[in-house]
Amino acid sequence: MISEKIMGVNRFIKILSVLMFVLSLCMKLTSVSAAEVRCIDRERQALLKFKHDLVDDYGILSSWGSEEVKKECCKWKGISCSKGTGHVVLLDLNVSQSVDYFYLKAAKLSLVLLELQHLNYLDLSHNDLEEVNWLQHITRLPFLEELYLSSCQLPSTVPSFDIFTNSSLPYLSILDLSFNDLTSSFAFHWLFNSSASLTSIDLSYNRIKGPIPDADGELIFLQELVLSYNVFRGMIPKSLGNLSHLYSLDMSYNELNGPLPNFTKISSLRNLILNNNKLNGFHPQSLGLPSSLEMLELSCNQFRRLPEGIEKLSKLTSFGMSSNLLNGFHPQSLGLPSSLQSLELSYNQFRRLPDGIEKLSKLEYLGMSSNLLEGTIAEWYLSNLANLQFLDLSFNS
Repeated sequence: MISEKIMGVNRFIKILSVLMFVLSLCMKLTSVSAAEVRCIDRERQALLKFKHDLVDDYGILSSWGSEEVKKECCKWKGISCSKGTGHVVLLDLNVSQSVDYFYLKAAKLSLVLLELQHLNYLDLSHNDLEEVNWLQHITRLPFLEELYLSSCQLPSTVPSFDIFTNSSLPYLSILDLSFNDLTSSFAFHWLFNSSASLTSIDLSYNRIKGPIPDADGELIFLQELVLSYNVFRGMIPKSLGNLSHLYSLDMSYNELNGPLPNFTKISSLRNLILNNNKLNGFHPQSLGLPSSLEMLELSCNQFRRLPEGIEKLSKLTSFGMSSNLLNGFHPQSLGLPSSLQSLELSYNQFRRLPDGIEKLSKLEYLGMSSNLLEGTIAEWYLSNLANLQFLDLSFNS
């Protein structure tokens, strides 16, 4: 009996020893794994130098430090590293999500960012980079794919054209320089020289002046182009009609004039936003608009007629041409697309409602205020508009 108890104890000790060995082995493997994912030392030192060159009054980078407990920079706020190599691949210091208006200020920016040669995502939006020669550094990050510098108070100084010829961002796909103080179209020269892989460009809310340059042979994969709220002048380049992958084009709130170019080749175009310019006509031989359009915004221009053949845009759900010089409908017009959900034609000179409006069964919004409409509207005329939620016919006769 005693011998059986002794054997049981020995068996328990053996099992416990095995478990302790396995546990010790797991701890060692975890330790080795942790050592492998730690960021490269020179990149950690570069990030600390980068922090030193910033004014951080709000402690945004409090997790960054040289102390023993903070040495793992892959765990710092705004940092991500490659699991395979440990290189820093993401730097995201966008503070726009903060409850309060916290931000970083760049007193200077040395060549320290160039140590992050494997960086593919950089977001410094909503920080103060006014004193930084940002372009000269960022264009030397060869693997950069996404660059966000929105609301950074970027200066309007035009950099040397040597930068354009000596730099390249071959993998850059997304660029956001919106809400800054850029005044020169140098950005286009940089973009055309930098990357043919760009899919999204946002230069809105700057003060960029002059004509929009041609994009022949460049930016062939571009899907989204936002140039709104600038001071672009002249006609819309015909070459934009060759950007076959484009799905959204916004050039509103500029000083563009003349007729629209032919956009029919852009079979992927969904949104065309050109309001608040000085545009005054359409392509002379055809409608000039692709059947893929879902939103067409042409308000606050100088158009005198609706687009001929607009009824062919069978996917169009939102159409705006308020504040133009419209006074009637093309005699060969067959009406409006039955797919329309929103129609805004206020502040024109119409004397009657558009032909076929009673057939727009999906219409939810109809604005025709401040025209020259006269008389009464028969109840049956609008009875088919079962989805209509907003009707504005104010300031007419």
